[in-house]
Amino acid sequence: DEKVHESSQQVEKLHVQSQKVTKERDEQAAIVEKVQKDIENVEKAQAVFEKDTKEQMKKQGRDISDTDRKEYNLLRAEVMSRSGTNQAKLENLERQRKADEVTVNNLRGKLDS
Repeated sequence: DEKVHESSQQVEKLHVQSQKVTKERDEQAAIVEKVQKDIENVEKAQAVFEKDTKEQMKKQGRDISDTDRKEYNLLRAEVMSRSGTNQAKLENLERQRKADEVTVNNLRGKLDS
C-alpha cells in the first residue's frame, strides 16, 4: 500500500513536470515562430528598401550598372596608360627643349664674343 502511494506520488510529480516541460516547449515554439516571422518581415522590408534606393538612384542619374562600371574601369585604365606614355614623352621633349635652349644660348654667346 505504501509502495503504491509512493509510486502514485512519483507518477503525479512526473506528470506535473511533463506538463511544465510541454508548456515551456510550446512557449519556446511560439517565440521561434514569432522570430521567424520578424525575420521574414525584415527581409521583405530590406528588399523593398533596396529596390526603392535603386529606383531613386536611377531617377537621380547616379545608378551605374555593373557593365557600365566595368567599361568605365577599362576605359579609365586605358586612359591612364595612354596619358602615362604621353606624359613621359612630354617630359622627354621638355628636357630636350631645355638642352636645346642651353645650346642656343651658348652659340649666341660665342657669336657675340
